[in-house]
Amino acid sequence: MKLRTFKRLMCIVLAVFLFSLPTYGNEGLLDSSQEKVEILFDGKPIKPSSEVEKWDNSFGWLTKGEKKQRTLTFINHSNEDISFTISPKSTEEVFAVPSQFTLKANETFFCNLVVQPKDKAVRGNYYEYIKIHSLEEDLNVQVNYWFQTDFRQITIWKNKKSFEDIDKNVKTTLNFSLPPIIINGRIYVELSFFREMIGYLTQLHYEKNIAVTLYVDGNTLYFESLSDKIIINGEPVYTENRLDIIHGSRMFLPLRFLAEYAGYNVTWDPSEEKVTLLYKVKD
Repeated sequence: MKLRTFKRLMCIVLAVFLFSLPTYGNEGLLDSSQEKVEILFDGKPIKPSSEVEKWDNSFGWLTKGEKKQRTLTFINHSNEDISFTISPKSTEEVFAVPSQFTLKANETFFCNLVVQPKDKAVRGNYYEYIKIHSLEEDLNVQVNYWFQTDFRQITIWKNKKSFEDIDKNVKTTLNFSLPPIIINGRIYVELSFFREMIGYLTQLHYEKNIAVTLYVDGNTLYFESLSDKIIINGEPVYTENRLDIIHGSRMFLPLRFLAEYAGYNVTWDPSEEKVTLLYKVKD
């Protein structure tokens, strides 16, 4: 009995001792849980790469030679100066200004992260990892951007499942899962077209009503089924049609509205019953 009582007492003492120890995050300079250095991307905490979505750390759409920048904020909560080097892993299209600096004790420093893409054969989603290096640890930040070629034309016919895509000089014939639908004289096409062909990022919602959020170039557009408005960056924009967006188990959205919002010129040819989307960078 005495031995058992002694063991119980020792377990209690050990538990109290461990509970009283200070707790730390994972060892490393860039772990914000240590409250040593805090790094923000455009004012928001950087997520671990396993949690990053395409619209996090995004620069939106760019064409050849176009330049966009975002701000990295470094906040030093310690009483020591810390040196940093920032470098891309594989390309010269993404860079930091300045790329080397010393973060003074208890000070804040602002660094510009810049994307300036070179010419590419076709449009698409690109990403790069930026390495933020200090003496104690490295942090990799995923940067996303979308490249738009300086000429692109998409032709969609009213009653066809196929459509034509000319990206620079490359012509491709592709197919919808379901043909476009007409609602009060307006053409609607399935959601996947906007994601795969125009470059919108999409997030579906099922909590209250079937709805979808689209992301493009730093903007958010929220569509809810049977609603007569679109929420753009938190502000309502009213539409001609109620958004009856579900057809044949697919989600359909207004072609002209979303194409024009993404920067395309949209024309309708009544003789051939076709819509042409044109993206062309001005000389």
